[in-house]
Amino acid sequence: MPGELHRLRSRLQLALAGDAAESWGEGMATALDQVRRHHDAATMRAVGADTIAAAIGAYRKSGRLERFVDLKYVCLGVATPDADGDCLLAAARLRDQLLASAQSLAEPRRQMKCFQALLRSYWSFPLHGDGVSAAAREGFAVLRAWLARRYSELERVRMTKPEWFTMLSMHQNLLGDHPCERYGPALLAGRGAALQLAIDDLAIPSGSWVLEEAVLALMQAATQLGDAEFRARLPQLLALGLGQAGLTLAAKLSRRAIACLLWRYARCAELIEHLPLFDAALALLGDPNLQRPAWDAQVTDERGAADDLAREMVGSWLKQRLIRDFFQRLARQGSSQQRRLDYWLRYEPFIEDMWFALGTADQVRAGRGYEDFRRYAGARLIELQDAGAASTSLLALRINEFLLIEAGDADRPLQLIRRAALTPEQARLFAGGEASVSSASFAALPVEVELEHRDGAGATWEQRFDAYLRPIVWRAQ
Repeated sequence: MPGELHRLRSRLQLALAGDAAESWGEGMATALDQVRRHHDAATMRAVGADTIAAAIGAYRKSGRLERFVDLKYVCLGVATPDADGDCLLAAARLRDQLLASAQSLAEPRRQMKCFQALLRSYWSFPLHGDGVSAAAREGFAVLRAWLARRYSELERVRMTKPEWFTMLSMHQNLLGDHPCERYGPALLAGRGAALQLAIDDLAIPSGSWVLEEAVLALMQAATQLGDAEFRARLPQLLALGLGQAGLTLAAKLSRRAIACLLWRYARCAELIEHLPLFDAALALLGDPNLQRPAWDAQVTDERGAADDLAREMVGSWLKQRLIRDFFQRLARQGSSQQRRLDYWLRYEPFIEDMWFALGTADQVRAGRGYEDFRRYAGARLIELQDAGAASTSLLALRINEFLLIEAGDADRPLQLIRRAALTPEQARLFAGGEASVSSASFAALPVEVELEHRDGAGATWEQRFDAYLRPIVWRAQ
């Protein structure tokens, strides 16, 4: 009776949810927490993991299922990873033979038992695990399609159906290509009754991919919000995507969630730097320029193509932050320091990449700001050997066919170096191939033009620099 009362209460909550929505910030966390914490409802008698593993091992070895109990045990463990991290779903011949055996049983009641066991395996598959093979994911898709088809077939069989099977008619979306899409808008509004009802009705385990897919559905629903509302909810969405909202997410799922938020933010009218989103992007997805193939594979648009807008947005934030850090932390203070910072921020959209050759003091300088700078710069750092304690650090900017070298000391001129003139050893410095170089080697780079940071009678130094740089930028465009 208590279970029936709980079910009735859930259905009433579902029916009345539109009139009793909680405030979003607390409501979303409450809804997800209730779903996560709810106890697993088991509708099958528990079978020991060793028993299931033994049945699967015997089936792999012989390729035969002599008894119905063996068939049922293998159905229960078909999605369970073995010691090598793979599961029976990845073995196409054995998987298809198993599904055929489960379907061809003469007695409908036994067909239903095997369907239930396979459904349990379906819920338990580690869909977002990093170690899951492509073959196992393909097998999961085969199982999903089989379950959807078999449900329709068994529904037409004249027999007394168990309650969970009848309830599956309300949740057939879970056997489709977008299983949790319908739950996203309600979860975004802080209402988890519909998802909880599915978990209760179908005995979905608390660690199932269903809850993870529900998080992605919530993120997808958030992408439909207007700019102002999306920005207002972004802190909570980020906390959820990073596993900081009481719900631990697999690393792959967190990457997908952050990629979803990046896609939406990149389409806001104003692309003001959002530091927590920026940090999450670098931590989970890496540097958008240095790890571009990984970025393009994970951050995609609505067509599944690489999302250039999101990549360029984060890349721009990174370049701006690094330029600011160089001139505000590593450059020697003076009247031209702010002017140089403003000048290079103006050219940021045309800077393809940058590197930092650090003098002796800057290599070990302590403090949160310096540590953050070195973390953001990553593989772009070059250590100047034998530079001396008073040595200045250098900023190398790549624009089209040139490298532009700015020193921390404004008394030193801007140097323009044609990249084609670099030796192979020198070119490796600016391709992530070398982490350190002698000061003498860096000073030996083939400088073509030097421009002083001094205003003249007829023009500021910025105007003189523009006269050299604008043709280079135009050629790049």
